[in-house]
Amino acid sequence: MSDNEPSGWQKSALVINSDERITHIVSHQLSLFGWQTEEATTIPQALELLNAKQWYLIFFSHTLRSEPASPVERQLERLQPNAHLFLLKGEHSENPTDSPVRDIFCELELSAGDEQAGVSLLRKWLPVVEERITELQDAVELPIDTCSDSPIIGACPAMQETRRQLARLSGTREPCLITGEAGTGKLLVARTLHELRHREGEAMTLIMCEEENEKLSTGERSLLSGVMKTDRRGTIHLTQLETASDKLQSALLDLDYGTGASTSIIASSCRNLHEMVERGAFRAELYSRLKNYIYLPPLKDRREDIGLLLAHFVGRFINKPHVRVSQQAWKLLQEHAWEFNLPELHSVALNAVASGAGAICVMDIPFANENNKPGVFPKNVKM
Repeated sequence: MSDNEPSGWQKSALVINSDERITHIVSHQLSLFGWQTEEATTIPQALELLNAKQWYLIFFSHTLRSEPASPVERQLERLQPNAHLFLLKGEHSENPTDSPVRDIFCELELSAGDEQAGVSLLRKWLPVVEERITELQDAVELPIDTCSDSPIIGACPAMQETRRQLARLSGTREPCLITGEAGTGKLLVARTLHELRHREGEAMTLIMCEEENEKLSTGERSLLSGVMKTDRRGTIHLTQLETASDKLQSALLDLDYGTGASTSIIASSCRNLHEMVERGAFRAELYSRLKNYIYLPPLKDRREDIGLLLAHFVGRFINKPHVRVSQQAWKLLQEHAWEFNLPELHSVALNAVASGAGAICVMDIPFANENNKPGVFPKNVKM
């Protein structure tokens, strides 16, 4: 054990494979790095070892003795949520598209004709895995909520109020204005309200005001005029409303904002339209017709939701009960300015999925590694 390894960490690895050549290559390389390895060549043996203790590394195959290893794969992430998983592929092994294992560190294809390349690549990745495991020893665990009945994630007061407003507006056709910085989730809130109000098949038509300005100025037939001439149920979503020209604002006043209208109006803006009205930069009559106002705060003002959102994003891709975040990574996430809001946090989640083990380390955070190459953890690696 090296000096930087935490006390009590025993480097245990499990190899689930019935191909003696592949097992020998992997086990030998692991032993050179100080890993204690056990092997399972049958399904009962593999299940017994998976239940026996927690493993740091697990190498597994889709087949064991020519039989599908699906009983093992279905239990892998449930029994070993903190392990880094490596998929072992031989020259003739199959790669089923319906495998239940989703969070794989990388796929290792062991070719008999190029064994040295495989050895070199395995030697490259093992130190990276050890670095991750060391950093994750005192990790924060973020539960993944798979039972939420709302796509609007957040426990901060503003998001609780947003859910209350959506519930109140769901049974009406009242117009609504959603404001907030770029990347705060305005489109998601608009789509959620549309789905609460309308039956399947009733469309939400997205009208980008900036594009409509150009069409109106050039005389091109606008999307807005086409929608106004049809009598169909659904939603008109006016995005970038702050960019609407005076001519477009005049046209928007002709929409039916009544509660009995078959088409409901939802608008969104990155700017504070009330301030624009006071400056004379936006029509007060149009602003007053929108009536219901939902404000989505930037991520930097709802830091208590970072963990919930991160777990939600990662949970879309893995079959595990929680996401682990190292203390160093958690500190960075809490102190970051989040200039680009939810999309920036989503990129952290995608990196975590690529890195495997449902965990986030400093090396998974893009803004903490701006000088490094992106995509450090490929899923399909040939050996």
